Amino acid sequence: AMQGCMWCAHDSICSSVPMSRSQFAQVGAITKCSEASYVSTCDSETNNVFNDPLYDAQSWIYDLIRIEEVWKEGITGNGIHVRINDRGVDHLHPDLAENFDIDASCEVYTIESIDKDHGTTCAAIAVASANNNECSVGIAPNATLSSCRVLGDEPT
Repeated sequence: AMQGCMWCAHDSICSSVPMSRSQFAQVGAITKCSEASYVSTCDSETNNVFNDPLYDAQSWIYDLIRIEEVWKEGITGNGIHVRINDRGVDHLHPDLAENFDIDASCEVYTIESIDKDHGTTCAAIAVASANNNECSVGIAPNATLSSCRVLGDEPT
């Protein structure tokens, strides 16, 4: 079973819990998603490259950049390193933990708080792990990941 990943297609949001409009307003974001808009699975096509539960919800981006053709050639990010310079990355996120390289990260690499999690979202788009029964899959699911918190509040 999924570890609590919820999907809202209106805003292309994957979250551990359905987020209310008031939660988005707290961080200055606007959403079309109501709490009832979230789903935990999507109807799956049988020809998906990977078996992540929300793969089909993200298939529009895979189609847009034609990444499935690349994946079928066996190119999935091996040997590539992605650094996210943002508000930090949740290195314990189940879609990121497996390939997170703490040693290659800056001294401060974690998120400030769950409501300031833009870096984690960016990291998931880039390198979320495949075939792990979590959310979806990133563009380079076998790449390693590091993080530097360069935006937001100073670490305490």
